[in-house]
Amino acid sequence: MSMALISSIYSTSDRGKALGTWGTVGPMTGFVGPLLAGFIVTAGGWRMAFVQPLSVSIIAFFIIYRGIPTGLSTVIPNFLRKFDWVGVGLLLVALSSFVFYISSRPITGVAAFQDWRLLTASVILLLGFWLWERRLDNPFVSFGVFRNRLFNRATFCAAMRMMAMGGLSFLFPLYMVDIHG
Repeated sequence: MSMALISSIYSTSDRGKALGTWGTVGPMTGFVGPLLAGFIVTAGGWRMAFVQPLSVSIIAFFIIYRGIPTGLSTVIPNFLRKFDWVGVGLLLVALSSFVFYISSRPITGVAAFQDWRLLTASVILLLGFWLWERRLDNPFVSFGVFRNRLFNRATFCAAMRMMAMGGLSFLFPLYMVDIHG
């Protein structure tokens, strides 16, 4: 959503710089924020960890309120009635059952990746989702977009970037606590 908003606000000549800034600031805050919060908690206690996000949120609200031009909304009347609630529900249940399959021991008592019932449910629900979405004029997920090779490459690169960022934000604090106390 933010990339689409940036693309609609900035001219073609400034768009690359704006998207580059967005792509740099987001990961940087995801790395620096928890590190800074650790120092704040160490110095002032756990309650102080809420001061930083609250103050940044208030500042961001005013910057967004003053900086984003009005008139960009393309709200469609009766959107909620036309929204693909069944597709979203099928996808939600399918992905939830797959997550349960990956970590099934606390849920079913069967070792992870071993409970065929959850895997079967996930596959059936994903197949149902795919069949449901194919028959709609305005689906929640348009599978035709996956025919575009550039889109597939960009999606793969974005997924790898998010996995790397998620891994860093999990592993770095774990390293700091386990190795450096």
